[in-house]
Amino acid sequence: MIKIKSKEQLEVSGLETWRNDYSPKKIALLEKSWADPFRHFILPNLPVESVKKYYSNSAGRKTKELYDIMGTLVLQESFDLTDKHRFSCH
Repeated sequence: MIKIKSKEQLEVSGLETWRNDYSPKKIALLEKSWADPFRHFILPNLPVESVKKYYSNSAGRKTKELYDIMGTLVLQESFDLTDKHRFSCH
């Protein structure tokens, strides 16, 4: 089964629940890094609809959230990481 976050489920900028897990200093570092533009410009524009057609809406195990999966693959390619790097527990 397919799992995609709708645009209506996105959190309001500046009020995201993940902000409670980090100090203001760490949030400032994230906002100055590649992570902020990636979250605002790349993730929302990933072609999830073109991948969606390969998954059932009603049968099978739920997929991981497709924006997360596609974003991970974009980062893997951008940083030239192998699957060994991506799945490393170190």
